[in-house]
Amino acid sequence: MAIGLRPYVQNVRRTAATIRWTTPNAGEAAVLYRGADGIERVVRGQSVARSPDETGLSYTYYKHQVVINGLSPGTEYAYRVRLDNSLYEPGVEMRFRTSGPSGFTFLAIGDTGTGSAEQDLLAKRMEGEAAQLLVHTGDVVYPTGRYDTYEKRYFDYYHALMSRVPFYPTPGNHDYYETRAEPYIHIHDVPVENVPERDRGRYYSFDWGDVHFISLDSNDPLIYAAAGPGEMLSWLEKDLAETKKFWRIAFFHHPPFAFGQNDRDLESVLARQHIVPILERYGVPLVLNGHEHSYQRSHPLNRTVYVTTGGGGAPLYGVRSSSLLATSASKYHYVRASVEGRRLTLRAIDRNGELFDEATINPQPLLGRKSVVNAASFTETVGKGAVVSIFGWQMAVETLDDGGKPLGLAKRSGVQVNIGDVELALLMVSPTQVNAVLPPHLSGPATIRVSTPGGSASADIEINPVAPALFNAVLDASGSLVTQESPALAGSALTVLATGLAGFNGSINVRVGGQVLEAFESPAPTPGIQVIRFELPASTDAGLHFLQVEAGGVASNIIYIAVR
Repeated sequence: MAIGLRPYVQNVRRTAATIRWTTPNAGEAAVLYRGADGIERVVRGQSVARSPDETGLSYTYYKHQVVINGLSPGTEYAYRVRLDNSLYEPGVEMRFRTSGPSGFTFLAIGDTGTGSAEQDLLAKRMEGEAAQLLVHTGDVVYPTGRYDTYEKRYFDYYHALMSRVPFYPTPGNHDYYETRAEPYIHIHDVPVENVPERDRGRYYSFDWGDVHFISLDSNDPLIYAAAGPGEMLSWLEKDLAETKKFWRIAFFHHPPFAFGQNDRDLESVLARQHIVPILERYGVPLVLNGHEHSYQRSHPLNRTVYVTTGGGGAPLYGVRSSSLLATSASKYHYVRASVEGRRLTLRAIDRNGELFDEATINPQPLLGRKSVVNAASFTETVGKGAVVSIFGWQMAVETLDDGGKPLGLAKRSGVQVNIGDVELALLMVSPTQVNAVLPPHLSGPATIRVSTPGGSASADIEINPVAPALFNAVLDASGSLVTQESPALAGSALTVLATGLAGFNGSINVRVGGQVLEAFESPAPTPGIQVIRFELPASTDAGLHFLQVEAGGVASNIIYIAVR
């Protein structure tokens, strides 16, 4: 029997999905699918022969893959697969759902593939779950990661679930034994964007709803990265720095904080030394692991909860006691995780379908090292009444602007910013950034506090009496943006937007190149913003000139203006 003979769905995204299956014979592969409109469409795919020299099997089989693009987010699709003119199981439709913007449920399981009765029982229980994806924490098969083992101890157990629910795995040590996880890589289609070419298939990341999932490989890529030449740790740092999602969930096989017969393994030690500091730096609230054949949930450790889900079918291990653990159980199980806004609820389900642990994570906000900056200049110099940008993680679940009601935004988003008892007006909130207006009457040292339903975080700032800062936008008399493609006319009236001048009553000068020009401030509709108007002299040379505002002997940042 060929590996993955039954169709299975992989790498599902907001607008695309991959369908795979294999046959012992070649042919033209296609998927017939339909959405809510009822129109059946056909997409053709690729077929690749896999020879005995490549697989170690006694026969050649053909891997078929069809990528469906142009799908709608959060939508259920029915599909059938076809080779030449023959349908797989005529009359039978399979279904999958694309990633959408709303809450969702996913499953997590690990250390499964022994072919045990417990693996079979848990697989059947998961088939009844209304989950949109499954995370596998490694050791997909035992004892070694050969092609025939994946057919007998992976596809044979999960084929019904895999036909509608995409599996997102991480490789375990048993997946590496004998094969260095090459079969594991070939049977899965996981995201490869931005992953170094030699490591593609071993680690990756993807988004689903409000969650950014990160699958790491705690086998060779971790060992090589810890020793220096590997790229996985630098990739992880970059990946976390770039995501704007409220939730970040990492999963890899070897747990940094789990207690049993494997907790002194080299890979677990390296994960604790090298992966954990990066996850903590970016405030990752949840980490899923396997390797220990048990269930373990830690207390929040530097804001991160570590869940070991390694009871998927392999023989169970005992759990050593530790003050770091909130709970543990040597049970066969899987985990059901439900994400709804800023709350994530974990439920551990045993082989009898009974709930034996439940916990909700509602992460507190975390501010970055350079957390409060001037929203115009992005420096730490801020003035009274200025607009500031506060950077961090786990602030608002979604991006919202003030809609003309800056104080109403706090109620809509669940984010509140205070200095002492003074609540700041909010102009924009997102998972990683909040724009707020400092009080116009406060100056000197201050502590700014960001509060959410999950908790609060604070940062110390210094508010200057005057600290002009320019946004990088110059407008002409018609309100059009001045750019190099659309430069200003010499002698025209111009406007530049500033902040940090609240309550300033002195003279304001504008410098354009070597010229000092008188400027006038006028009210702006947005709190914390000042409109600075000036007239460009008719003698101004064509070209690119620096522009700067000076008030009370304090100069702003420099922006540039094109003149023709």
